[in-house]
Amino acid sequence: MKNRLSFVVALAALSLLTSCARIEPLPVNGVSGESRTLTVVCDRGSDASRTDIDGYNPVWSAGDALWVSDGTESVRVVVPAEFAGMDHADLTISGVDFSKTLYFLYPYDENASAASGRIEVSVPTVQDGSFEKAHLAVGSCEPAETTVSLKNASALLKFSIDREDLAIMQINNSSAFSGSFKVTAATGAKYSNKAPYSLKTVRMDFSGKGDKYISCMAVSLAKGARFTFVTKDGRMGGISTSKANSLANGSIYDLGALDDRIVLDETPAVTLGTQETSNCYVITQPGNYRLRAVRGNRSTSIGEAAYGELLWETVNTGTSPTKNSLVSDVAYYDGYLYFSIPDEIIAGNALLAAVDITGTVLWSWHIWILPEGYEDQTFAEGDPNPYSGAVMMDRNLGALTATPGDVCANGLLYQWGRKDPFPGFGVLSGTTAAKVAGTSITTVPQTTDNGTVEYSIANPTKFIYNESSDWLAVSDASLWSAGAKTIYDPCPAGYHIPFADALSGLTLANTPWNDTKKGRSISIDGQSVWFPAAGTRASKSGSLQNGGTNSYLWLDKNVSTGQNAWRASSDTVGVTPKAQPQAAGFSVRCQKYVVTGEEQTVTIGLTALAGETYLSPYLTTDTYASAKVFWGDESFDTLGVETFLEHLYAAAGSYSLVVKCYSVSGFKLKSLGDVTSIDVSGF
Repeated sequence: MKNRLSFVVALAALSLLTSCARIEPLPVNGVSGESRTLTVVCDRGSDASRTDIDGYNPVWSAGDALWVSDGTESVRVVVPAEFAGMDHADLTISGVDFSKTLYFLYPYDENASAASGRIEVSVPTVQDGSFEKAHLAVGSCEPAETTVSLKNASALLKFSIDREDLAIMQINNSSAFSGSFKVTAATGAKYSNKAPYSLKTVRMDFSGKGDKYISCMAVSLAKGARFTFVTKDGRMGGISTSKANSLANGSIYDLGALDDRIVLDETPAVTLGTQETSNCYVITQPGNYRLRAVRGNRSTSIGEAAYGELLWETVNTGTSPTKNSLVSDVAYYDGYLYFSIPDEIIAGNALLAAVDITGTVLWSWHIWILPEGYEDQTFAEGDPNPYSGAVMMDRNLGALTATPGDVCANGLLYQWGRKDPFPGFGVLSGTTAAKVAGTSITTVPQTTDNGTVEYSIANPTKFIYNESSDWLAVSDASLWSAGAKTIYDPCPAGYHIPFADALSGLTLANTPWNDTKKGRSISIDGQSVWFPAAGTRASKSGSLQNGGTNSYLWLDKNVSTGQNAWRASSDTVGVTPKAQPQAAGFSVRCQKYVVTGEEQTVTIGLTALAGETYLSPYLTTDTYASAKVFWGDESFDTLGVETFLEHLYAAAGSYSLVVKCYSVSGFKLKSLGDVTSIDVSGF
């Protein structure tokens, strides 16, 4: 579908300072009350050729701000206007201890720190491509010295662009080159990566044509480092480096003109979740996609995302896939997470994330790649069928096939109440996990600090085990619900965690065990239903166990008994007699929403204030399935019982709100504003 070009680039030297944003001085905290004037000099490098590369002279501009510290106290010092255009500036400094080594950092960073000859500096994760903001300079002086010579502390990527349709460029490298680092103050050389974060990604936002500069910490720009581009209208493209090159501090890595090298798709990425968002999206075709970066099953913001990241990918076997062979070019732009499925589509699973400028995961989504799709299976009810009537997927969530005896039918494993999957078994029998490319799955014991929903969201690759039952420090039975799909439900759009009785009617007698293929099967109305012995992760350790002998499927929790799982093992079939540990890793088989009955219409007249959000009717249903409700603008939400819809009014005035319902047995009004009329003749 797309051609992926590579390029070879060269190194040139970097000059130093030009203008920064003009900021008024902040008050300083005095230490001894003493002030001194020190001369701060821009670094001209070791030879004359480094002083005017690309026409930039290392000179000060009025208002340039520096961070100055004695290792304990720090102050903000601004270059006076009289030194504008000069390579040196006399700065009057107070508020620090002049009997100590002083540290200097340009540009000013209130979060910087210094000690033992080193300065902790930050390379921005999100940049704007301007030369003025694309580099760092550091220096130090001893008590007897009066002059400070700054040294470059970052490398620069440079390229030119002569097009205005590009919105962002995201660079993914194999080494950390943005985030937090320690550098040696006297030389500018990187000393080490520094907690809390050092990242392998930089996003640049385009603002017009011309030369662009990206600040990077001194590392290797690896062979295959990926530059992903997204246009303002949602098209995608990318290029990759053809060989590894060293990024040295004080040097420019010149990529040249990129216009002819960027190959963009002719059509925008396909938008997922336009009608119903979810935490899992099923992909059946190659191409470029984007999903709404909102909390799954809702439209709630995830917060300020900086970039997109591929956390892991797997083909559900004991062999790891090649990195980016299932999903590539994961990037974030304007409220959407973009990604690409290659022309040679491979069945598998991937976990993608939107992260903030520190690399913290804000939300993550399961991409379930099924070139052959899946089928629904109806567990028919009524004489002579003893089953529930539920419509279920023909496979476990994350399974790549429904074929008995195929290891790829095992699917993924989940902790009760968490939205994110963990790779399952890569073998039919034994304890070998399915291998992943990307971030490895780790296990951590539950504590009061990590036993929270917030921690689980930020750490989707950490399995939180707890011998006493729950991964949560304070249990919450509302995280999953079949009656009303929750924000943490792991099933794709149109499906939800099964009701507690969804698999009723299945017994040892009618669902025989197959010891060769390791699982149980049953035929219902000509449909072959397969339940593999997919194994589990132990709640008390997170380790894999019971592969080929045992399997559990999570269910909606029974509020009266606490029962929450259905078991199919070599000697057992049915809902477990007691609640299973919610810290365990079990399989999930999703149940489909079934909308039945005739359309019902309620028309509500009301007056509303501008910009106010009002709650809809309080919907109730006595049907087995969830209800589907259409607003007057034809957008819809699929809901269960006791759920409020919200409707936002942009302007004050009188409105006629039309609500179309299916499978709804009743409603109650709640906080609708000033209701003037109700027409229920169509209900």
